[in-house]
Amino acid sequence: MRRQLHLMYDMICDNSYINDLMGNNTNLLLKQNLFSMKQMHEIKNGAMIKFLEKCYSMISKHMLSCSVRKFRIVVKL
Repeated sequence: MRRQLHLMYDMICDNSYINDLMGNNTNLLLKQNLFSMKQMHEIKNGAMIKFLEKCYSMISKHMLSCSVRKFRIVVKL
């Protein structure tokens, strides 16, 4: 999921959209595995996957409806 978000970040028309959506979790868009202690706790209790799924869903919807760039992608969850 993180890798897919990383690739989407490179393709999105407005990076501030993702930055606002991800908040303090933009380090999750990096290729390296860099986690804060809070993020490690969220991974353990399952909150992180829910957050990433929400972000993935919102970004993919934006990409499919984007008028700036026309994407032809297959979105799989």
